[in-house]
Amino acid sequence: MFLEYKLKHAILEYEEESHCYKVDGKIVPSVTGISNLLPKGQGLLNWLIDKPMDKYASLVLEHLENGNQISSLDLKKFKKEAKAENNRIKETAGDIGSDVHELYEKWKLGKPFIEPKDKIIKPMFDKLRAFDEYIGIEPIHIEKKIYSKKYNYAGTLDLICKTKKSNELTLIDWKTSKAIYDNYIYQPMAYKVAYEEETGEKIKSMKIIRIPKNGANIEIRDVKWNTIHFKTFLGLVHQWNSNKLLEKEDKLITTYPKEK
Repeated sequence: MFLEYKLKHAILEYEEESHCYKVDGKIVPSVTGISNLLPKGQGLLNWLIDKPMDKYASLVLEHLENGNQISSLDLKKFKKEAKAENNRIKETAGDIGSDVHELYEKWKLGKPFIEPKDKIIKPMFDKLRAFDEYIGIEPIHIEKKIYSKKYNYAGTLDLICKTKKSNELTLIDWKTSKAIYDNYIYQPMAYKVAYEEETGEKIKSMKIIRIPKNGANIEIRDVKWNTIHFKTFLGLVHQWNSNKLLEKEDKLITTYPKEK
């Protein structure tokens, strides 16, 4: 179900399940979706290859150890199971990030919540609270929907705040991924542009903050404004729009010589 958000330049519609944004009934690209058109890094690519291959290999080995012959149908089945396992792992990782975000929002806004007991989520949430208290976050907006009419993209920024160390507006983008990948830097810049277009307020500082799932220390990357990086993001917006046009175009292919 789409929910409506009345913004300065448009009424933005958003559906949580599909992470889809619409303006005037038309789908607009999201900041995350646009930046994901670029690879996140060799480490992630290796992970995406290794995980399904590990599962595939284990299924084949188990089948052989049980004294069975392997047919082409078996191999297709194993490939399908390995792919499903990989998707499950990625979905679980996404769910953990969403759960931590939701807990933080409730805690910061003074809403009731249940202290997590999960062995992964609890230490992540505890570290996030400790970090918050250390820098003295004073939230202005949490999980704010934004839309750039000028460049036609939308998104949900994690946090606009001030801190006890700085009275300037700071934009924070939380991550729970395995690393702070290079393509992440485009996101806070895009949020900054849309937020300033929406409010007229200037963002002075941008940070990507990663809360690891393995109990390691929090990582902080300061993001400096760079016009070249933002132009790269806009190029990706054009690529997203081009991809959508290609999906709609008739893919009529002819052959030569023609059959009689």
